[in-house]
Amino acid sequence: NVNVHGTAFAGSLYAIAALSGWGLVHLELGAAGLDGSIVIAEGQIAYQRPVQEDIVARCATDAAEVAEITERLRCDGRVRWALTSRIEAAGREAVRFEGVYAVKLRA
Repeated sequence: NVNVHGTAFAGSLYAIAALSGWGLVHLELGAAGLDGSIVIAEGQIAYQRPVQEDIVARCATDAAEVAEITERLRCDGRVRWALTSRIEAAGREAVRFEGVYAVKLRA
């Protein structure tokens, strides 16, 4: 994951940030007893500073948002869920990924 500058490759940062959102959706679906297909429908990333340390992506939501999304998913069978993932470097935001995850319940 290290480029010629000794920092993380942009593509690696994108992949890890996108997967942190995907993972959150996957875990929340499982906790709600739902099984769905999850794809990244849209993704936008901002690289604000280089990352030289271990890459740690964080994506969070709250109980109210999860309840709203899972209820819409139960009713409609599909939903689009917008989430933001962040990666820090030296204690400051280095990467911000804004993704929209399309979820469709499996039959």
